[in-house]
Amino acid sequence: MNKYVLISLLTLSCVSLLSQTVTIEQDGDSMVPESCISVPYTRRYSISLLGMYGYNHTWSHYGGFDLKGHIPICRFFEADAAFEYNSGGVCALTAVARPMFPLPVGELFLDGAIHSRFFLSPYDMAWLTMAASIGYRMDYVSFQFGIMNNSLIDISKGASGATDIVAEPVNFLYRIAVNVRPYNCTRWNITLGTANYTDYEYERTWESILFIHSHYTFRNHYSALLDVDFKPSGAFHLNAQFWGVMVRAGFKYYF
Repeated sequence: MNKYVLISLLTLSCVSLLSQTVTIEQDGDSMVPESCISVPYTRRYSISLLGMYGYNHTWSHYGGFDLKGHIPICRFFEADAAFEYNSGGVCALTAVARPMFPLPVGELFLDGAIHSRFFLSPYDMAWLTMAASIGYRMDYVSFQFGIMNNSLIDISKGASGATDIVAEPVNFLYRIAVNVRPYNCTRWNITLGTANYTDYEYERTWESILFIHSHYTFRNHYSALLDVDFKPSGAFHLNAQFWGVMVRAGFKYYF
């Protein structure tokens, strides 16, 4: 009798180990487990491509596309690069470096960003931003505060003749967000919040952007993305009484 009990226990142990291995070591075509894993997907190399539709009182209806890459150099450092073009004749480039410091509860991080937004013909101007901020995130809440320097540059005469038109030495930068699920959940999540910057534009302190961002991971290497932003209308950071909406939808591939 003891022999049969021992065989049964060994069989159950093997099945348990096999099921854990299948959950952790998935191939590219297997489904992502519903639970949150200890290594968040933000730690994986990824590239995102999204189509964009927007409406505001400056350009009325417009469209475009976004391209973003995420590079986790190591557990304590990562980098992002983003590019956007819209049919209003605006394109944007952003590069971000982010050191991270894990804490017993949550994570502290620093952001250093260089951002350029080009207003093409007939404007021929560029908005250059350099930003530095500190942030703290937990499973459900994240905060980020910092400063940025803005310069509006006339590029109509080319790079050699570019001149500053407006310079703003210091502006306050912020982002406050709440997650429906812990931020490292792999299957799906929704993030709501407010900020005065995105991956593709940096606004003045009083021009808040309200956002709802979501993702659904249907394969180990693929996520569907849907982002909605509400922001004041206007160009060159001018105040406006009207609000615009911007919707982005696309896919992210995890390497």
